[in-house]
Amino acid sequence: MLMDTKDIILKIKGKQFIGEESEGNVEFVTNGRLYRRNGATYLVYEDSELSGFPGCTTTIRLDGDSIRMKRYGKDAGYDTGMEFRKGKRLTSQYDTPYGSFAMEVMTNGVRNDLSEKGTGFISIDYDLSIEGLAEGRNALEIEVCENPQDAGGQ
Repeated sequence: MLMDTKDIILKIKGKQFIGEESEGNVEFVTNGRLYRRNGATYLVYEDSELSGFPGCTTTIRLDGDSIRMKRYGKDAGYDTGMEFRKGKRLTSQYDTPYGSFAMEVMTNGVRNDLSEKGTGFISIDYDLSIEGLAEGRNALEIEVCENPQDAGGQ
């Protein structure tokens, strides 16, 4: 099944937890595109200063119980991919302008409530370890809307 690209609005909230307290929260609204191919739904958006990855493009692939996120930016020097499957520990590579690092993701929870229209919510709760350099629990919430005024919040 192939669907023409559809313009969407994404409201993205990222949280990092230290113990039970969330710190380093990021929240932004951006334009994006949605399309479906071979049973999977794709969300694509351009990162900015607000996301912390200016010059990068992020693609999120929703397929069954799996969510994959790929961020790349040739000019920015970033290239990383993460896969989230509840209860699974998966490894990948995190390429930065300062070098490549091994990255491990343990997914605690995944929620994909996108409708057939391609609107709704996605949330991921995961533990992240980057080659002993950084470690902690993170949460990502994405609201997908068709109109800017709908991105007001949950």
